[in-house]
Amino acid sequence: MNWKLWFARDSALWVALFYVGLIATGLSVVAEPATYGIPIWAMPYIRLVALISAIIGGKMGLSFAAKKSELE
Repeated sequence: MNWKLWFARDSALWVALFYVGLIATGLSVVAEPATYGIPIWAMPYIRLVALISAIIGGKMGLSFAAKKSELE
């Protein structure tokens, strides 16, 4: 498998990263994170990771990189 396919704009990597960011953003709005086993001190870091992954996944998914069909 060609490693460049992982960095194509329609790669599953960017889609997964974007949706993981959205899910983590959804987790960050939980009123009482301790009831779900999430430590309160970790919430700012969860929000930061969610923001960064959603931005990178969304940006790279809409980038000017080549499509998978152009790389194969």
